[in-house]
Amino acid sequence: SLAYKTDECILKQIIKSNSKCNSDNEHLRLIIYYKSHTIASLVSKNNQSAKLSELKQTNVVYEYKCSHEDCEPHNRSYIGVTTTTLYRRLTMHLGSGGPKTHE
Repeated sequence: SLAYKTDECILKQIIKSNSKCNSDNEHLRLIIYYKSHTIASLVSKNNQSAKLSELKQTNVVYEYKCSHEDCEPHNRSYIGVTTTTLYRRLTMHLGSGGPKTHE
């Protein structure tokens, strides 16, 4: 199927219409790499059966429900997304940011 060619054209259009080089002498060039299923099947993954604890997972969408006395009666919550571990992100929230300052 040539569907990937259509996807490439769409990606190029999105990038071209939403980005700009700092200099007129520079040009943006998009290179897309594909991983074949044959190569992917040859690469073994460590601990395929081992599950990470929720706090060690990355690329997570999470909901933080505040137990602060001002928030709890209103059932307030914060929806976030993180590419770091959930533990790291929650630690950052406790140090500063919306959930700590109730913004």
